[in-house]
Amino acid sequence: MHDLRERWNRLWEAAGAAGSPDAAFNQLAAAYTQPARAYHNVDHITMCLDELERAEFLAERPREIEMAIWYHDAVYDPRGKDNESQSANLAVTAIDAAKMKHIRAVAVKDLILATKHHDPPATNDGRLIVDIDLAILGQKKAVFDAYEDAIRKEYDWVDDEEFRARRSSVMRRFLEQPHVYHTAMFRGRYETTARANLERSLTRWA
Repeated sequence: MHDLRERWNRLWEAAGAAGSPDAAFNQLAAAYTQPARAYHNVDHITMCLDELERAEFLAERPREIEMAIWYHDAVYDPRGKDNESQSANLAVTAIDAAKMKHIRAVAVKDLILATKHHDPPATNDGRLIVDIDLAILGQKKAVFDAYEDAIRKEYDWVDDEEFRARRSSVMRRFLEQPHVYHTAMFRGRYETTARANLERSLTRWA
């Protein structure tokens, strides 16, 4: 958590935020370390931040993407249907409360809502954060399989038949798209492996 705190403090300063960064960080840390979070946790945020560092040159407003990454799963209830909306509202409240000079709250809100993965993102930075969020799909077999196991654990209240149907539907939707990723960089890095993982996932949950 020490490294994440340092990253948060740097973002806070770059955002031109007023006051101490500690309360906002502690709120986020408490959210992402909830025991029920097997995947949507600190490790996921760390991975997303690492992906942004490698792809930052593609961003128009990288600090807004970074802020959106921190907040995009701040509210996460597998039974809920408005997690992204609640997370976006939490981000807006934090940005407004800290009077951040260099972060546009409405832009961060839109970036978080893009991680619903329902519609093609409409902006360059929207495409980038969506690809960052989906980077897990293009990881090595062992990492991807551990991710799938973690998602199953988060949905342990769903019976096997229903989970298989839901999961297969999600994986099939990604495979039916012309590309899993929206940017050339992520396609080059992850597209082939992601499609292989998604095909294996369909077989697993069939």
